Amino acid sequence: IAPGWGAWDDKLTLLDVCGSILIRALLEASYDVVLRPHHMTRKKCPQLLDELYREFARYPNFLHEENMASTTSFYDADVLISDWSGVTYEFAFGTEKPVIFMDIPLKVNNKNYREFNLEPIDIKIREQLGMIVNPRDALNIKEAVQDLLNNKEMYRDRIIRARNEHVFNFGSSSEKGVAYIKKLLD
Repeated sequence: IAPGWGAWDDKLTLLDVCGSILIRALLEASYDVVLRPHHMTRKKCPQLLDELYREFARYPNFLHEENMASTTSFYDADVLISDWSGVTYEFAFGTEKPVIFMDIPLKVNNKNYREFNLEPIDIKIREQLGMIVNPRDALNIKEAVQDLLNNKEMYRDRIIRARNEHVFNFGSSSEKGVAYIKKLLD
């Protein structure tokens, strides 16, 4: 579980909306759960994390990881659960594994975004990277996780298609970047 940061101006994360229920449902379904909170959560809302850590301390299949330099759990995970965090793209495009998006209110930094008549990519490709789950269904999250695991090849294919459509120079960005800089210098 890797929520974004949004605890300002009434912007919430999945931890605020359904974190405890979600974690408990996963643990009681015998899933290993690693909570990787956004670094600002520790800085601005330490009590939220401390309460969650205390609540689930007795579960041997619960870990929390605040050191973002450690990536083992990130790459070992079969599924990521998040909200509107950009980590969803890193996970899905980098590992070709699916994401469960908890459907909390959209985090809007530009309140005038509709004036551009463009659907933000955050909204546009969520279903291509996995599935969207209503926080009211957090108690039944195991069904969503099981669906992603049972259909991982289908989700992998959808993720690869989305990556090919939306990520430029995947796998060759260094070479393309160097060529562009050389061109500018000439």
